[in-house]
Amino acid sequence: MVEATVVELPFYDRANARQKQQASGAGRPVKEPMGAGLSLRTSPVHEPLQQLRPTWSSVGEMPVATHIGNATAQRLAATRLGLADVSALARVTLKGPAATELLSRHEIAISERNYECHEIDANGIVVRTGRAEFFLEDGWRGQTVERLRQALTVPIPGLLPVWRQDISLLLTGSESKSLLSQVCSFNFRDSGDDLVMTQLAGEIGRASCRERV
Repeated sequence: MVEATVVELPFYDRANARQKQQASGAGRPVKEPMGAGLSLRTSPVHEPLQQLRPTWSSVGEMPVATHIGNATAQRLAATRLGLADVSALARVTLKGPAATELLSRHEIAISERNYECHEIDANGIVVRTGRAEFFLEDGWRGQTVERLRQALTVPIPGLLPVWRQDISLLLTGSESKSLLSQVCSFNFRDSGDDLVMTQLAGEIGRASCRERV
């Protein structure tokens, strides 16, 4: 049996450097002990990962655990079942009647159907999650969300950007759907949906899941 702890979205992480700066208005960098004095933001599961003594890298000013223990053994295990923290990927939810116009201006194709994914540069995604609501997530080398962040330094009437700081996990391997069947009531085996909003077992919470081909 698999135990899962899920947080209610949107997630507010008090240890997150960027959110702490925004909340206090101080604008001072928070130094990560393992980051040699660099100004960093941290994943909601950074502390538990630290206890596993992983090999670290950095993506978007966030420490990323690239592997734990033997990298070759980890890659082999992930073909059966693997779990990775990808919270470093830049994500935003755009809400409001001006959201469609902003995306069109930046040549980002969107779907007319809810929960249908479109790919953006570097394996990122854009998903319509409501009549006037869109979720975007960059790939590892994507810059779409960052371009939108720069475009939204000046507020746009009719548009509310929500810069996501909640946890994002990548589940891989031949046994991934079997694992999901233990923590979620949705039948992923027979689903052809791009994205699903569902509930996970454990603490009350929500999860959005998509299958990467």
